[in-house]
Amino acid sequence: MWGVIEPTLQAAETARSAGRPTDDLTAYDLYLRALTPIRSGEVGRESFVEALDLLNQAIQRDSRYAPALALAGSCRSSLDVAGWIDDAGANREEALRLTRRALAAARDDPNALAYGAYVLA
Repeated sequence: MWGVIEPTLQAAETARSAGRPTDDLTAYDLYLRALTPIRSGEVGRESFVEALDLLNQAIQRDSRYAPALALAGSCRSSLDVAGWIDDAGANREEALRLTRRALAAARDDPNALAYGAYVLA
């Protein structure tokens, strides 16, 4: 049974890895790590701040990494909607700036498009 499953899993993982929208594995790892705090059951201000920190690091490594840009914009919007931000105007401008950068670089990435739609809505 393992003789059939293992090659199939390896092929799927290779295809998934090849399809990632960045060549920087550290940026990709930071993006994946940013998903954890905001997908946990109890999401609060700290979760979005933690995710934004990780996403900012990913964006520093790859400034055209569309999913990281879009998720960062989405996190900023979520902070604003929840009332967890001091300077709402500047935060909204940054969320829109990140989202526009993401959509320009997205190349039809479904996550970038979904997060971007949330921010623009």
